[in-house]
Amino acid sequence: LKYMSPVVGGFRGGLGYAPGGAAGDGFRAWVTTGLVFADGPLRLAWAFDRQRPTDSGGVARGYSVTNWTLAASWNFGIVRVNLGYGEDRNGKLKKPGDVSSATLGGYKPVGLGEYNSDGFRSRNCFVGASVPSGPGVFGLSWSRSSSNLAQVHAASHGAQPLADATQSIAAAQYVYPLSKRTRLFFYGAYGRGMTYLDGFKGRELGLGTNHV
Repeated sequence: LKYMSPVVGGFRGGLGYAPGGAAGDGFRAWVTTGLVFADGPLRLAWAFDRQRPTDSGGVARGYSVTNWTLAASWNFGIVRVNLGYGEDRNGKLKKPGDVSSATLGGYKPVGLGEYNSDGFRSRNCFVGASVPSGPGVFGLSWSRSSSNLAQVHAASHGAQPLADATQSIAAAQYVYPLSKRTRLFFYGAYGRGMTYLDGFKGRELGLGTNHV
């Protein structure tokens, strides 16, 4: 369920709810809310999400996962600059099993997925820029996320060490308009310290299209 308010003085708010709770959903009672302000070249946004994670049988766990984010952008004409900062509490807003040994061909690094647990904290920042290039738009971005994964792991496994790391991802994309309603996009990204584990890297290339 989702409600979006009308625009009043440049502000627009939104509120959403998803019940979840079935086995495999990974969550129960997801609440999301946000506020956007737009005035000329300036854009500001705030969002807050809260969900109750569940186990594989759909039973709610004894804690809630929350996330809040602040974002801002300014259009200088030749370039739009985007900034963001946010924090996670007690895990990520996702299914607990989305990153697992099954998605890595059976490879399971020590500590993989332990950020989906009570007591986890992370701080996330984002810097990006987009520039008109020909008929399309070219974009670059860099994001960084630090966490207390090592402390969470130690609390569950005693003194067993964990080679944790700060996660950083650099990405680029190009969006090309095929028509007023159809766009073609290309993107690539490279990440280090993926899932907050030292030496764990990731690369991705893709292309696609969307039609409105």
